[in-house]
Amino acid sequence: TIKLNKLQETTLSNKIGYNDYFIYSHGHKMANPTYLRNTTQLSYSLVPQRNLQLEAGISLDYHRHYQTLTSHLMPLEDKDNLFLNYHVQMKYESLDKKYFPTKGTIGKISYTIYHDLQSSRQYSALQTTLAKVIPIASNTFIIPTLYGRFLFNDHIPFIYQNSMGGEGYNLRNAHQIPFSGFTHMELMKRFLGSIQMKIRHRIKKDHYFSLSGNMALNGNQSSRIFKNSPIYGVSVGYGYDSPLGPIEGNIGYSNHTDKLGFHINIGFGF
Repeated sequence: TIKLNKLQETTLSNKIGYNDYFIYSHGHKMANPTYLRNTTQLSYSLVPQRNLQLEAGISLDYHRHYQTLTSHLMPLEDKDNLFLNYHVQMKYESLDKKYFPTKGTIGKISYTIYHDLQSSRQYSALQTTLAKVIPIASNTFIIPTLYGRFLFNDHIPFIYQNSMGGEGYNLRNAHQIPFSGFTHMELMKRFLGSIQMKIRHRIKKDHYFSLSGNMALNGNQSSRIFKNSPIYGVSVGYGYDSPLGPIEGNIGYSNHTDKLGFHINIGFGF
């Protein structure tokens, strides 16, 4: 990172990783894609005022797909992909801490263009998050949250498709939307939005109990998203803000999977 002045900086980064995870559909295991991914990104950011950041960037994204488990519902081919991506983002954050915050707001909106260098096809996505931590008693907080991700092209590559599941942090990818009641990652349709209401109570220092419920709508046409049946989910959880990182476990249920499941986060998210 190079600081141009107090308000501006440029960052050049490279991230490489091997990803291996399961994808579910209505609670049933559908595929186990694995892939090697290398992303090199150059970004410019501006902080015009406290807590507000504007960012623009370009990245070269390479991923090599492998497949160890599949079904006829989700065929995946072993192949190399190379994308040149552009993004702009606006972020406002005033949370007092990253994990188990007790006050503040976070809002993010980003627009990304994905350009396939092998086929010259382009895809685009609009993604947004808005959450506020509202103290209602000395140790009790309400956290309403809105999530949305909208894809504007058909035949989106698997790695950029919408997905939903898990809770809080340590999600599988940057395009995944948390959802109480989904213990695994589920692929969703092109237009996806959800609203969550969480009540968190601090039992004692660094120990928390939570109760959350959410609803999501998704569809392949924006005009029909409100005509599809809503997805509901609920969960109860316990969290500990340990010196080695947050630990949080949740038991949840969703009408989409019709199953009771357990989800756990351990350690810092990156």
